[in-house]
Amino acid sequence: MEKLIRNITGLIAMVFILMSCEKEPVETVYEELGNRNGVFISCEGNFMYGNASLSFYDEDEKKVFNQVFY
Repeated sequence: MEKLIRNITGLIAMVFILMSCEKEPVETVYEELGNRNGVFISCEGNFMYGNASLSFYDEDEKKVFNQVFY
């Protein structure tokens, strides 16, 4: 009987611990590229994983902007 009460108490404690976890939203930063002189770089990603990406290389500033979507 004591083991049952301990298990139920542990279960209730775990429920409260898991309910208290809350994900904070990630703030997305948008940067306007405008009309720049550069090259788009596409990466197809792994087959069937859906992890493709599009980057932009600015030739004037010699800077790469990752995860660019138009």
